[in-house]
Amino acid sequence: MSERVGATMVGTQSIKPAGGQRAGAVVRCGVRDAGCTGKGIRRLKIRALERNMVRTLCFAAILAVVPWAGVNAQNSKQLSKAEASLVAADSARYRAMVNKDIKALGLLLADELVYIHSTGVRQSKSEHMHDIEREGGAVYRRLDTKEQVPSIYGNTGLIQGVVVFNTGGPGHESAFTLRYTSVYVRRQNRWQLVSFSCSRLPEDGAAGPRAGGASSGVLTAPPSGVPPNGPTQN
Repeated sequence: MSERVGATMVGTQSIKPAGGQRAGAVVRCGVRDAGCTGKGIRRLKIRALERNMVRTLCFAAILAVVPWAGVNAQNSKQLSKAEASLVAADSARYRAMVNKDIKALGLLLADELVYIHSTGVRQSKSEHMHDIEREGGAVYRRLDTKEQVPSIYGNTGLIQGVVVFNTGGPGHESAFTLRYTSVYVRRQNRWQLVSFSCSRLPEDGAAGPRAGGASSGVLTAPPSGVPPNGPTQN
């Protein structure tokens, strides 16, 4: 380490005394009782490197943790008990449609139900149930729920979802994707559907991933007792 009056060299960096300081004056370097000796400068460099390393590690930790926390906060959203029961009721309704379980369907549908198909056809509770029950009526062979997002407003529950319908008897099968809105009311400790409406989505992968809530997955009709054909409202 070389020294000359009025300037001290540290590597390739020149640390000059403050303006107006006379030659030969001792420059305080922040090291107690060390002045600008070679030993003091080395201590300063070591401490500066340690501080920079700590700052760098802290900054890297923040960058790594913050995005991870955001993603997990979104993906790990847990449904409340009321939301879970609402999704379960919505799934049970689809299951009853596939299995032609009229008794279960009767409990899940409110008497004042307004059911609007993607074709624009409007049905009451009795019309909707009769259409499923009657020979040659609606045939729901399989329902694949892709999305069920619940919202609770007091005793009213809303489901916004996406479902793939597979309908029709042998030789008359068709499949299409619907985006739907179901409105439920809670009565006697159970959810009942009061309003349903839906619209068809384009065929090019419109179902998309499940955005939130729970999915009941694929519901398939039993192989026996399926009418051979017949129009299906959706």
